[in-house]
Amino acid sequence: AVVSTQSTGYYITNNLRMKVLVFLTLVGAVLGNLAFDEWAREHGKVYSSYRERVYRQEIWTSNMDKILGHNVRHVKGEVSYDMAMNAFGDMTFEEFRSHKTCYGGNLGKTP
Repeated sequence: AVVSTQSTGYYITNNLRMKVLVFLTLVGAVLGNLAFDEWAREHGKVYSSYRERVYRQEIWTSNMDKILGHNVRHVKGEVSYDMAMNAFGDMTFEEFRSHKTCYGGNLGKTP
């Protein structure tokens, strides 16, 4: 990597920045996979194919992002309750509504 010096300090070239970004993205992906794997083991999840596993992990990741975003709002005092991942974390809201409730299509969307 090339480092240039200016009067205000050192500046890392875009090449090194890109390598660092790719590295951090890979680390995040590995940690995300580990978290999903641990959650799936904890809840006895077994998927019929690799494709289904990937699909369910994408849903789980999206749900986890929503939970974390909500909990940031909770810490700031913007909402009065926190959220946590549960055994239904690999389901979309629509799947949860149709398979796990008696309301079918009558249950409203979550905020």
